Amino acid sequence: MSLEVFSHLIDESIFTGNWVVPGYHDLTRVLFSVTGEKVTQGDFAEFISKNAYKRNPWPIDEYVYSLYQEFVKKWLIDYEDSNLENKYPEFRFMMQEYKDGMLLFEITERQIWSNLNDSTGLAEFFRNNIHDYMWGERILASIFTTGDERLAERAARRARRSQWFERRDDAWIIDRLNRRSEKDLVTVEKDILHKGENKVTDKIKWEEEKVSEIYQTNGLYQVVMIHEIIDPEPKSLDEVHEQVLTDYQDYLEEKWIKELREKYNVTVNRDVLSTIN
Repeated sequence: MSLEVFSHLIDESIFTGNWVVPGYHDLTRVLFSVTGEKVTQGDFAEFISKNAYKRNPWPIDEYVYSLYQEFVKKWLIDYEDSNLENKYPEFRFMMQEYKDGMLLFEITERQIWSNLNDSTGLAEFFRNNIHDYMWGERILASIFTTGDERLAERAARRARRSQWFERRDDAWIIDRLNRRSEKDLVTVEKDILHKGENKVTDKIKWEEEKVSEIYQTNGLYQVVMIHEIIDPEPKSLDEVHEQVLTDYQDYLEEKWIKELREKYNVTVNRDVLSTIN
């Protein structure tokens, strides 16, 4: 009956999408109720004003009834959604975990991650812990490589001879060996190396101005000439930026947790904890 009465409040403006809720009528009559929750004519009127669209005219009472069916369907779905946590405990726990997770994410973003963009704080943390980021002993060495054992022997001899003269560098060593070929028969790589970085340099005893014996690896012959022994020294921030960033995040998290423990008393309900799988 309430729906029929309400239908008389609708006029042709509903088909132009211009109908508005009449403010001079009492729209508190109940259309239906679910578990004690009442849905009134006013609720339906608000739905119509937001969902009725411009269309060709047809009998108003039929159109209102079709809108009413849509309204009831939407209301019931919304009602069910709003009561899922009450009806289904497991879903309620899952939603609570989700909400707690989002809250923790937001707090962590504010307390931790936003501070990772603080280059001053990161640099200060690095300076205060610089001895945690040290290079071990390293060498500056040249590694000569060739597929010919005799050329490897000649490269080793020329490497030893080059140490007698200041201006005879790696290029002097290999130029004569490669001059009769269009391709480089002997190549050289000069680099700073640490233990575990190169299998050949790991095999030899590290001594300045040392030229190693010939080592065969995967069908290639290699000779190492050590120019310098580099003592342990701190790494630069650029060299260990990712590691420092990770450690700085751990530091901020530990600092934050410590502050929380000092500020708040933590009580663990052992009986509840024992029920968690």
